[in-house]
Amino acid sequence: MQKSPYYIWKFLKGQNRDFPSGLEGQGRFGPISAVRKFIPAIQMPRITQIRTIQKNQNLLAIHKSHAVQKNSSIAQIHLHTQVLAHQILVHLLGRSCTLGIAESFTGGLITQYFSQIPGASSALAGGVVSYAEQAKMRILGVRAETLARYGAVSEECIQEMLRGALLCFDSDFALASSGFAGPSGEKVGEIFLGILHRSGAKKILQVRIFGTRVQIQQKGCSMILQEFLSFLQNFTPCP
Repeated sequence: MQKSPYYIWKFLKGQNRDFPSGLEGQGRFGPISAVRKFIPAIQMPRITQIRTIQKNQNLLAIHKSHAVQKNSSIAQIHLHTQVLAHQILVHLLGRSCTLGIAESFTGGLITQYFSQIPGASSALAGGVVSYAEQAKMRILGVRAETLARYGAVSEECIQEMLRGALLCFDSDFALASSGFAGPSGEKVGEIFLGILHRSGAKKILQVRIFGTRVQIQQKGCSMILQEFLSFLQNFTPCP
């Protein structure tokens, strides 16, 4: 159960800490700022990072900062995604295959993971960030009828983005991403990811990811690379 600054102040004051005068009577939400200034060594967290443990007992558990958890999570996913990109590149180079990428909600992140690797140009044909619907239509050839009927975040749109990427880059494989990264909207975290080979073999995923905007983008990127690596490992080599 979340506690207001007033109750947290009362708890800390009840521990016989030598609080400076003037803290009392500052109002329901006043004391917390003064408490933070008085005990900077404790690094007072935000209220949402504190909860009570065991009912009716004056024990507080200070959770790890949400920001620290978020950054740690993103860092771990980032490292994992880098490994995936290297493994995928090895497979593509070993088969003399090329890759074209069409991105929407990931904003170029998928392409970036490959472009950071020396020698990636031998397999990475290119990438497009078709963020707006007009870009999807003009660059990738997504039909206006598809967008009007199904929307940009749909299996139908992903399929046309994949075909557009193959044609645009004349590549052997194509990857595509489209989704709602948030933070506003009812469908935040709903994403579509697609993989297509020029033979017609494909895989399309519809998933729901939870987290911040950055986390959704990062997790979506990691997810499609994980699926693509699995796709390659079970795929007949390019002719």
